[in-house]
Amino acid sequence: MSSTVFITGANSGVGLATVKVFLSHGWNVVGSARNPDAAVDLQNLSLDAKDKLLVLPLDMASPSTYQQALDSAVAKFGKIDVLINNAGYGQFGPLESLDMEDYRRQFDINLFGPIELTKLFIPHFRATSSAEAPAKLIYVSSGAAHFGLPFSTAYSASKAALDLFAESLSFELAQLDPPIITKLIPIHGGVKSTNFRNSSNSNNVFAPATDEDRAVAGRYKDYASKVFSIFGEMSGRAMEIEKPAEVIFKAATEEGRKLRYFVSGEDGGELLNARMKGRQEGESLDDCDEKWVAYFRSRFE
Repeated sequence: MSSTVFITGANSGVGLATVKVFLSHGWNVVGSARNPDAAVDLQNLSLDAKDKLLVLPLDMASPSTYQQALDSAVAKFGKIDVLINNAGYGQFGPLESLDMEDYRRQFDINLFGPIELTKLFIPHFRATSSAEAPAKLIYVSSGAAHFGLPFSTAYSASKAALDLFAESLSFELAQLDPPIITKLIPIHGGVKSTNFRNSSNSNNVFAPATDEDRAVAGRYKDYASKVFSIFGEMSGRAMEIEKPAEVIFKAATEEGRKLRYFVSGEDGGELLNARMKGRQEGESLDDCDEKWVAYFRSRFE
């Protein structure tokens, strides 16, 4: 029987690319989106995929939609083997121009939503997985979980929290019988052809509409110009969208308990590389992280 993956934020970008990769390998796929009727590419894909792709509504900001999505997926495919928490967005702008509701929504979707969805899936995983084929939880993270960027206090903080939530959870769930395996995909260096920029919120300090907005914009105008110029240079080295999707598939199908799968373009990712510069000569990000995780496991397991 084919394995089944449940992917949030499957309507565009990395989520949609990941749907395509799993389908190409014969998996059953549940692709969820906040507004699936508007997800034209996903809907068209479901016509071609016949009985292998189920498109469902799931709004990360509305936990009341979670149970119905899980029930529908199980009714269609019997069980879920892998949950990929991919949905998210970026809230950008200087602290002066953001209110607490901006931060709460950022954390609701990027952190609290995945936490609540995970809690919902764990009983299903415990009831249906086995030691030979353990269920997997995968969280799509970001280089921004490991370094702070200007005007991204909300986004970086939410991703850092998600990253350490997943790392902490990995110890707990690995001790279950059968175990549930937790994995992280920190994408850094930028990805081409995603809807991230359009789905993200840039506070109106960059397009001021009120006197207060204009005052804040004036204080940050020159610095914002410099920052976005740097971001533009970085985007020129972004990776093709298929690369993170392939890495996500590798994490879902690879045996073992490797926690983080860092992924960047060939010429990108310099920020995270610099952040991890303390590693030994010739050591990759993966080598460095695996040594850290192994040390922690030696202490707590």
